[in-house]
Amino acid sequence: MVRVRLDLEAQSDQPWVVVSDPIPAGATILGTGLGGFSTVDPGEGKKGVVWPAYEERSFEAFRVYYEYVPKGTWSVEYTVRLNQSGAFQLPPRESRPFTFRR
Repeated sequence: MVRVRLDLEAQSDQPWVVVSDPIPAGATILGTGLGGFSTVDPGEGKKGVVWPAYEERSFEAFRVYYEYVPKGTWSVEYTVRLNQSGAFQLPPRESRPFTFRR
């Protein structure tokens, strides 16, 4: 399992913000409540004054929708289970691949 933490900053007050973070193929986002995943997940962490209107946990990305985001910093965390070993590469914004070995 891997804990993902996104530290975010809004340069100004903004209405309707969507944070979309892709996950590697073969991974599963925990906390969906399916198959006992919610009992494995240690809980989601949120820091700051921003609270989501809706969270979407799909097979390709973790998305969080905010109705309003004030200027400043906030963070959101989620847990991913990697179902196979190997080197996981995400879009170019990542500086290096993440390697997971069993």
